[in-house]
Amino acid sequence: MDDAASFDALLQCNLLEIFCEGLGAALFVTDRLDNIAFASVRLLHYFPMPESVIRPGSRVRDFYAALYDAGCRFGAQHSVKDVHKEDWVSDRVATGWKERVDKIEHGPGDRWFHVVSRRFSSGLGLTALQDVTDHKKKNASGTRTRNACG
Repeated sequence: MDDAASFDALLQCNLLEIFCEGLGAALFVTDRLDNIAFASVRLLHYFPMPESVIRPGSRVRDFYAALYDAGCRFGAQHSVKDVHKEDWVSDRVATGWKERVDKIEHGPGDRWFHVVSRRFSSGLGLTALQDVTDHKKKNASGTRTRNACG
């Protein structure tokens, strides 16, 4: 029975990875104790951070601390230099407990991400990040062109 259970878990993780590739998005799932239950490898493509922080069982606080260290400051209300690491990590953990989040966030460098997060009554949290940099730049240049033409 133990082999069947681990095979099912492996199959589910592989299906989630395929789902992420199909959507072109990164996905991570948290349990009710704020540990990572699943995190797609695509997160490592988006953010330079150690693989150990996205392994199942890793603490969400450690994951967000690694994002901060990678230059990510989603949701920062102040300038990037004014945001203290512990404050930002605490804010992200608290945001992860909101029932629903759907916004465009500025990532490290010149990247933009569509972040969709959902916390279910069971305590499971699901967050998807999709790189929308090209779309954002295209819309920005289209706005400038329209404004310049009248």
